[in-house]
Amino acid sequence: MQDAGKERKVRPYTGGRGPPKGYRHTKEAKRKMRESRKGKPSWNKGLTKETDKRVRKQGMKGRRSKHKGKTYEEIYGEKRANTIKRKMSKSLVGKKLSKETKAKMSKARSGPLHYNYIDGRSQIKNPYPTKWTDKLKKAIRKRDNSCCQFPGCGIPENGASHAVHHINHDKADCRPENLITLCQGHNITVERNDMVYWTIYFMNEMKRRFKLNTPESYDFLKKHR
Repeated sequence: MQDAGKERKVRPYTGGRGPPKGYRHTKEAKRKMRESRKGKPSWNKGLTKETDKRVRKQGMKGRRSKHKGKTYEEIYGEKRANTIKRKMSKSLVGKKLSKETKAKMSKARSGPLHYNYIDGRSQIKNPYPTKWTDKLKKAIRKRDNSCCQFPGCGIPENGASHAVHHINHDKADCRPENLITLCQGHNITVERNDMVYWTIYFMNEMKRRFKLNTPESYDFLKKHR
C-alpha cells in the first residue's frame, strides 16, 4: 500500500488534445510547454471572424444563451434539476468569502447596477415596520395556498419561498388585504412594469375575494382612475 506521505505519481502527458481524464500535467511538462511558447505569436494573431472559423466560434461565446431566463426544471427536468441544485448547495457549504471579495461584490451590485434597482428607492428610504415579520409572511403565503397569485401563473413554491408583495407599494402598510403572494419573477414584474395598473388590479382582486370595503382602497382607486 502506498505511504500517505508520498506524493501521488502523475501520469505523464502523451500527446493528443489533453491529458487523460483524472490526471494532470507534471510541473516539468508545464515548464517545457511554457518555454516552448516564449517569443512565439498568438495563434489568432492577424485572424478575423470573417477569415477563420475558430475565431468566429470564440466570438460567439458572449452571445445570449438559448437557456437564459429558464429555470433548471425547464432545461433539465425536475429530477435532474434537483440533483444539480443539491450538488451546488453542497459545494458551497463551509466556503467563506474574504472581506475584499464581499466588498467587490457589494460594489458591483449597488445602486443602478443592482438587478432590482427602481428609481433610487431603497429600504433606507422606505423601512419596513416591526410588524413585518416572518410569521406574517408565512400566514399570507398559507392563505394563498403558497401559490403565485399573478393572473395565469399559479406556480407553487418549490424549495424557495415566494415573495409577499405590498399591493399599494407602501412597506409600512402590512394589512393582510394589502399583501399578496407572488413568485420572484412576477414580483419584479409588478414592481417595474405599470405599477398603477397592477396596484388597481390586485386591489380589485382582493376586494372581490374578501369583499373588502376599506377607505384606503377606494382612495387609491379614485386617485388613479
